[in-house]
Amino acid sequence: MKFKHLFEPINIEGFLLKNRITMSAMPTGFSCTNGFVSKKMVSYYAKRAKGGVSLIVVEGAAVEDKGKIYLSQLMASSETYLSGLNELAEGITKSGAFAVLQLQHGGRLAMGSNPMSASDVSFTCPCTRRDIVPTSMTGDDINATITSFTNAAVLAKKAGFHMIEINGGYGHLLSQFLSPRTNKRSDNYGGSLEGRMKLSLDIIESIKGKLGDSLPIGYQLMADELLPDGFSIDDAKVFAKKLEDCDIAYITVTSGTPESFFNGDGLFAMRSPEGGTSQISRDIKREVTIPVFATGKITNVQMVEDILASESADALA
Repeated sequence: MKFKHLFEPINIEGFLLKNRITMSAMPTGFSCTNGFVSKKMVSYYAKRAKGGVSLIVVEGAAVEDKGKIYLSQLMASSETYLSGLNELAEGITKSGAFAVLQLQHGGRLAMGSNPMSASDVSFTCPCTRRDIVPTSMTGDDINATITSFTNAAVLAKKAGFHMIEINGGYGHLLSQFLSPRTNKRSDNYGGSLEGRMKLSLDIIESIKGKLGDSLPIGYQLMADELLPDGFSIDDAKVFAKKLEDCDIAYITVTSGTPESFFNGDGLFAMRSPEGGTSQISRDIKREVTIPVFATGKITNVQMVEDILASESADALA
């Protein structure tokens, strides 16, 4: 059969995906300005599911108000949003795909005049050209964020999502903790790679402690920051093994941050290579046994088949 790898099913934590094509989390701006699911959003994702993808990762939902990146961002910060999220999950499921909700915190990229981050490292936001000095998170802030991610995971399960995906990429909060460029902490959440990984791992442990194995967790990994002295592929290899040790269901490989995008590098930049992250996903895949997804600039079916056949990834998004 032509494209035999593309149409080969794959099992992820008991969910049998009918093919190797997934839809990664991408912001649509289709939620209401107060963060509620809109009819347009439900229709949009249902149509994508009907198109034949096996799994859809819904765009990043903010786990708390302080983590919201843009006005019309989807929210998963309280049960107020449960009904709409349930309608969204049902629409995807009834249209033939598994539904995954990505959980996100913007950190220093969040809206407002006083965003939080791992450290108070100043930067110029590439999107707005605004100079920002984020507030370094306290221990209480970190504990509250862990709780917010955990509560959002519980909400996703109640809403009927099959899995969640934790956003650890694209320069958002968890990648800010991972990167030595943005994490200058001297406590348990900084310094060594072990310390910089701790927030992500603590969030996973907290969710697992609350839900056990009833809700599989994927992780979107920034495998290369593509900036000098940033989070590197060598760091990512070590972290990927830690994620597998925590019983993560799969890893979605991304690269870059808004800073590297505007420098011309990164997953969505003009200089990004054909095949997206399939080159670095291959490096990650060699370190773990769990499914690894490649993303970005995968432009034709033959490219998908070649990436899968070369064992550079287990699925594409």
